[in-house]
Amino acid sequence: ATLLLILLGVLLALCVNAIPTDTDIEVFEEWLKLNGGDSSAVSFKFHAEIWKGAYAKRDIAAGETICTIPSGVILSEKSAFQGQLGSALEPLQANLTTADVLLLHLMHERNLKESTHSAYFNILPPRFQTTVFWSEEDLKYLEGSQLFDATKQRKEAMGKTYDNLFSFLKEKNAGIFTSEAFSQEQFEWALSLVWSRSVSVKSGESNAFIIIPGVDLFNHGKGMASVQVADDGNSMLVIAETDIPKDTEIGLDYGNKSNSELLLSYGFVLGENPYDGVSLTLNVDKEDVFHAARVSAVEKATGLTETPFEFLITAAGIPRNLLYAMRIILLKSEHIGDLNVLAEKGYGSLNDELHMLRTLGAALQKVSSSYKTSYEEDVELLKEHAKLVEEGQTPKLSVRQATGLSVVAKEKAILEQSVAVIRALWLDYLAKDYPPESSEESNEESRESVDGAVSA
Repeated sequence: ATLLLILLGVLLALCVNAIPTDTDIEVFEEWLKLNGGDSSAVSFKFHAEIWKGAYAKRDIAAGETICTIPSGVILSEKSAFQGQLGSALEPLQANLTTADVLLLHLMHERNLKESTHSAYFNILPPRFQTTVFWSEEDLKYLEGSQLFDATKQRKEAMGKTYDNLFSFLKEKNAGIFTSEAFSQEQFEWALSLVWSRSVSVKSGESNAFIIIPGVDLFNHGKGMASVQVADDGNSMLVIAETDIPKDTEIGLDYGNKSNSELLLSYGFVLGENPYDGVSLTLNVDKEDVFHAARVSAVEKATGLTETPFEFLITAAGIPRNLLYAMRIILLKSEHIGDLNVLAEKGYGSLNDELHMLRTLGAALQKVSSSYKTSYEEDVELLKEHAKLVEEGQTPKLSVRQATGLSVVAKEKAILEQSVAVIRALWLDYLAKDYPPESSEESNEESRESVDGAVSA
């Protein structure tokens, strides 16, 4: 029965656009077992075109190994050169990045009639829900947002990368890198696979991307499990971080990502996401004679070391680090003597503080003005959509459109709240003694009427 399942996996790999089935999952689990892996503690579930995730087949104790993935099935630059494509890649190695090699490896293996990874490729989604694959009509609901800009940039970069890479490859070895086997559609699928399922690992002095079959089948979830290298170095282990009851979905932490980031790279969003927000980037004018001093002061005050300095404004409030940085960057030249005070997270003059708040408020309002609709209009449309769905009627919005609109509406709400906070701080500083006599902690208490005023 085991050999029959594996053989079936090889045959089904020819139908790369088919929707994965329960049989495909069984084939994958048997393939993993034959290669020295173990996924017996979990059940991988797929429903229609929606991946359900990994669920505990039994009670799993904290510290227990949930899944074992042998190093021999990991897809990487190393496995690419060891495979059938290796001889074609060898003379081109100096001109290809590790990501290029992995992309070519994925496309080549996916098209092989007898790939050693057929069972794995057969359970992968034939298409992705990330925003780069949304229609222009769907993308209209993201207009004005940072997600919209990131999507457009990624789509453009995807096309340029394909054109540059394959014009070079066809010139060098047209017999192998054919337009049929390495089409733009195949390339976009492979690149999306890398974006959504690869893991970055240290390789010499740089990082390299690898794909660990089985590990990539776990959905996002915090505090449940982690991935570790086995003591013998021959396998990757999924280890339980806490007790996990039977039938519970097991998640792996994808990182502290906003819904915009999750939608862009993975194609899903979370109902409540504390990392949703609006990114604000600050630069220090390189023509400023005090450029080096300001950069040093910002680094000291914020702990950030990379320029431009990036900050995330969330529903929790405006980050203190952003205010520290803006005070330093906007400090007037005639007050440059206050730089050391600001680097120690202190305050400058009242006029400088009000100038900083005015500049920050204007920047946030400029971001708000880029949206095509208001927060109130979005909320009204989403309410109408939800009502039609509840009543079983045909909604005006598709699932993608409603998802995108909800993400953008959250950004607008955060911007509106932040502008209100800045106005409140402005009035607070004018109405009370300045600078605040209390410490940062007690100063926070003095503004308790301002919801989410400044976050730590």
